[in-house]
Amino acid sequence: MGRPKVSNLRDMQLKLNLTATEYECVVRRARAVGMRPTHFGRALVLSKDTAPAADPYKPSNVERLSYLRSAGSEITSIRWYDSPDHGSRSQKMAVNILAAKIAS
Repeated sequence: MGRPKVSNLRDMQLKLNLTATEYECVVRRARAVGMRPTHFGRALVLSKDTAPAADPYKPSNVERLSYLRSAGSEITSIRWYDSPDHGSRSQKMAVNILAAKIAS
């Protein structure tokens, strides 16, 4: 007589490449709680308590490019204010404008 069939078969794989040191760390931690490394890893991966928090805001590439373009314009302004025709007061004003733009 054979083994009974399992209704929820584990037939999908998730492969992790670890260094020897990382693997030994997993084995050591699994042994400390009396588990095999495979079962320990599955428990860690599927645990809802240890999942990292999602980043609340990640700017899109378009937003990043827009920011870089505006920062570039401000730098060009500082170079213009830095010309011999303008005094240090104008340069400080341009630097303050750029700092305010970066802070916002």
